[in-house]
Amino acid sequence: MLGANLELPDHVATDAAHYLEAAKDERLPGGRMAWESLAAGAVLLAGRASGVERTPIQIAQFAKSSRERVCAAARKIRLQTNMDAPVVRDRAVDRVVAALGEAGTGVETGIELVRVGERLLDVADIVPIGPGTARMTVAGAAVYAADRLTAGKALAQADVVEAVRETVPTSKAKIARYSRAVYDASETHLTPTDPVAELVASD
Repeated sequence: MLGANLELPDHVATDAAHYLEAAKDERLPGGRMAWESLAAGAVLLAGRASGVERTPIQIAQFAKSSRERVCAAARKIRLQTNMDAPVVRDRAVDRVVAALGEAGTGVETGIELVRVGERLLDVADIVPIGPGTARMTVAGAAVYAADRLTAGKALAQADVVEAVRETVPTSKAKIARYSRAVYDASETHLTPTDPVAELVASD
């Protein structure tokens, strides 16, 4: 039904069904992650993988879910199943930092936040941290953690929240919780020779 409402080709609907079956096998439905959200997330992933994309907003219109939960479900499927699923929100750290730039963050600071934030987001995907959370929220947390590791401490938590909210809803509580988790995970998941690991060690 969702595929038909979104006018998706049959092969995309079939791929979405495979993603959803993998989610079922891993027992991902339950708690805050409703079956409807997972179905919508599966459609988002299948569309991205095939190049026949529908946006989270478009999918949410026909799913019993919100844009934020659609994105969160897609990330959960990608990180907690054995399916080869694409990143739905690429350049997530760049997007957050670009929004912060509009709020007054300088160019040099922004470049450093992207460099460190991308490595921290990689760590968040590996662990994984917040697998049932939209990637933009975790990217915002990675940027906020990166600010702790770079000179100047340029960011206010409220500014990061607003930067993420340009794409998906989030909250100060989520940014605070996940930024701490990302920072802590970086201490054990980055190699000692990684430049970001050196920043963590010296913090």
